[in-house]
Amino acid sequence: MHSEDSLHVQTGETWERLLAEFLQYHRSGLNVALHLITTPLGLFGLFAIAGSVSPFLPPVLAGAYLAVLFSSVPRATWLITAGVLIAIVTASIAWPLGALWGGVMVVVGYFAQWAAHYAVNEPTMEGAYANRPGWLRRFIEHSVYLPPLVFHAASIPERSPLWWLVAQNRIYLSRVEGPKPEADMTLIRNWVHAQNPPETHTTHWWWTDLPEDARAAYVRLANSSAIFETFRREYGDDYEVDVVWGMNEIYVAGPDQQLTSDTVFYDPHLDGPFAVFPFCTVFRCMLSVSPDERVKTHFPMTGPDYDSGGDAYAITTGDALAFDFNRELHYISSAVQRPKMRITLKLHYLVRPKAMGAVGKLAGTWTTMYNKRARQVFLDTLTPGSFSAKLQAAWVLATTHTFEFIARFLGPTNLAYAGLLAIISLISGNALPFVAGISFVHYLIYIGTYNQRTKIAYGQFLRDAIFFKSLSMGALAVLYVTAFQLSLLSALSVLMVVGGFGLAMLSTRALGVVRTYFGVEMGLVAPRRINQFPYDTIPHPMIVGAIVGLIGVHLVIGFGNWWWLVPAHILFYAIHLTQEILGGYPETNE
Repeated sequence: MHSEDSLHVQTGETWERLLAEFLQYHRSGLNVALHLITTPLGLFGLFAIAGSVSPFLPPVLAGAYLAVLFSSVPRATWLITAGVLIAIVTASIAWPLGALWGGVMVVVGYFAQWAAHYAVNEPTMEGAYANRPGWLRRFIEHSVYLPPLVFHAASIPERSPLWWLVAQNRIYLSRVEGPKPEADMTLIRNWVHAQNPPETHTTHWWWTDLPEDARAAYVRLANSSAIFETFRREYGDDYEVDVVWGMNEIYVAGPDQQLTSDTVFYDPHLDGPFAVFPFCTVFRCMLSVSPDERVKTHFPMTGPDYDSGGDAYAITTGDALAFDFNRELHYISSAVQRPKMRITLKLHYLVRPKAMGAVGKLAGTWTTMYNKRARQVFLDTLTPGSFSAKLQAAWVLATTHTFEFIARFLGPTNLAYAGLLAIISLISGNALPFVAGISFVHYLIYIGTYNQRTKIAYGQFLRDAIFFKSLSMGALAVLYVTAFQLSLLSALSVLMVVGGFGLAMLSTRALGVVRTYFGVEMGLVAPRRINQFPYDTIPHPMIVGAIVGLIGVHLVIGFGNWWWLVPAHILFYAIHLTQEILGGYPETNE
């Protein structure tokens, strides 16, 4: 074997060994996310120190470092590392901090990584070899490979910090079965039948309204191991699962009504308004205790066609259907005009990271308070007799439709995030927080979604991607119009903007929205070659058009405070394009 081949095997083995060890100490996606902040922070500090010696030193060091990694790190990880390093080096030259502040950033980055491990209750990799023979060699080795290790870990879907930006399909179906659960369900079902609930509208009882034996059965069913195991399988050991007892009740379905609060069940609706709590989710779990498969629960945002109803579930005795209480649009439909008595237990669970107990508790408390108030309004308008009651019922339906519009086209979390950035910019009198905060989110959504590809709520993904891309392009348009002045350069800019973005729009029209937004990658449409213009004339017209249009924008806005904006757009575009190429992009035109 040649010495060069021997070196490649040795360095490759070093990478595999370090990666296996690194992943052992970085299981939490939140920990990986924090490392994506602390590691670049430390690198920025190192390059700031180098830049204080000579402005040529940072790019030389970065080039040498990437050359060292080239033969041992997987190509995709190396390219990501190179892209991030180029961005950091460019930033360190554009904003020279000097050796002192550079040293401060290195120290802060180092100790912040220890704090990240402490926050998620994970031991550090360094702690495994500290104060042992050969620790210095291990520390140097660890430090040299740390950036690609972090970026590689971030590319693993279940550890990706972009996981929370991906429109996850958060609908989980469990089976609660066995002699004891079946006896508990029979006990509750018999109690409901004995109450002789009306067939004209829905009926609701708090679980605390049950007699002692039925209440004990309800508690056992709410603590079913099958339901808890479903959440733990989806979220892992880094999350806690708690029953939210203040929201639990028995629900007996009724027929579709025209002007009562029951109508909301047959219209797409959200159950709660608190979608803004990060990482923490309150789930509603419908546990069926009666044999009825004629009523379906639809989740229209899970598929590409909203009007088709998306994923639909007909649950019968022992089926437990869980969905996000505050984020998931849903409605029911029935195969018959008056379904038989459909008895379900409304169970609720708070799923939160172990490190976010306070935020999770707040999410659970606020959701419970809202649910109690909304439930009372709902019950008051079940059988509206007076004009005021009918008016209140109409108000319930109107607000339901308003929230449906927001959830369908905008996204409550998206609105809250963009609104917060807008307020910060207005207060500070500086557009930078808003523009920087909204300009690149759609790229992160693309990257995270393409990386995962499975278990995606496609309607939500499409909504989020289009929302943030619209904001991003809108910000560029406002800056462009504001800075525009007549000149030969601006005339060239107009030609590039109109021609480039026009070409990209024609490309999207030729592909169709679903095919443009990863429909092939997610298995929603079959791959095929498009022979329609511009694909029959120009290679990769969507990419070419977008980049030409962005460069045209840069010719107008790239000479002042916004010099970095278009290059950052192109960098994100290049990262995602590289991801698609290295990720085995299916046989399409892009």
